[in-house]
Amino acid sequence: MSETIKVLCYKSKTLSNGEHPLMLCVCKDKIRKYQSLGISVSATHWDFKKNQLKEDCPDYVRIQLVIDTEIGKIKRRRLAMKKTVLREYAKLLVRCGINVQKGQDVMIYAELDQPEFVAMVVDEAYKAKARKVIVEWDYQPLMKLHVRHQSVKTMGTVTEWQKARQQHFCDTLP
Repeated sequence: MSETIKVLCYKSKTLSNGEHPLMLCVCKDKIRKYQSLGISVSATHWDFKKNQLKEDCPDYVRIQLVIDTEIGKIKRRRLAMKKTVLREYAKLLVRCGINVQKGQDVMIYAELDQPEFVAMVVDEAYKAKARKVIVEWDYQPLMKLHVRHQSVKTMGTVTEWQKARQQHFCDTLP
């Protein structure tokens, strides 16, 4: 499911000015799509082994800016599509998986690696009329440190406030 974006100089196609067109090749799931950049360069200004513009090109800065801008546009479109899919997944999770009801409290346990998705789930829970959404964050490297450095007795001790907190969740959450 990885995606690669390469800039290609079409050496096989020579324009009337003797230059070759630059194209973007987007490859995803073994499917290639080509997009013209609308610019061309002389073969002497293109490094065909590295697939990049040589720095001695007279319009190096302008051409590189066009290349970077077009690659950025493609990446932003892909990111926007991924966010749309994540938003739909969050909606499905809240409406069907969790089945949040009006006035219900919701408790979410989440890792720190997906804050945007967790925010989408929280947003969808509130849209489903949840009364309150509580997010408990966890961070595995920190948990490892606790396990490594705390004694078994300390890890096995449950304080009164922890008991009261868990009892509150048992009483209020469905």
